[in-house]
Amino acid sequence: MGRPAVHVTLEKRSSARLSSVYRGDEEIATFPGTAKDPDGSIRADMFIKAAGETLLKRSERGWSAHYILAERCLFRRNTLLELAEVRIVVSTVGRQLAAPGLIEPLGPDRFFETMAFHAWKNGKFWDADIARQLRLDSPFNLDSEDVEDQADAMHEAIVAEISSKMLSGKPL
Repeated sequence: MGRPAVHVTLEKRSSARLSSVYRGDEEIATFPGTAKDPDGSIRADMFIKAAGETLLKRSERGWSAHYILAERCLFRRNTLLELAEVRIVVSTVGRQLAAPGLIEPLGPDRFFETMAFHAWKNGKFWDADIARQLRLDSPFNLDSEDVEDQADAMHEAIVAEISSKMLSGKPL
């Protein structure tokens, strides 16, 4: 099947992420991405570069970006992708607590879900504009409750899908 036109590989190392970006089989960038925000929290800012020009910025953020009961979810990811004036938020939630120690589905047949949205400026942050959800080609929900590794992979696949569309100029 081969690799997509542009894809990102990630390796977890505590709170930092090391990433590589590929165009076809050619690695076009490798970068560490950990920085501290002024408030002391850790974030991962990643820049995809080709020929010395920044094409795409990726920021991992520590809060959920969608789902009204997200505060009850033990699993939350939020990735902001920025390319010129286009900003997209990819959000994954899962492992929702019904009561201490009792996991319940987010909805029919899903314990994890990923969604992507255009972003809007909310104070100093770019947040998900839930009225502007993107259609996804990749799988976006999981029907098992103890599959955080699969939820991470699902999130990364959707980040790669959106990144590829952004970099290729395809409509979102």
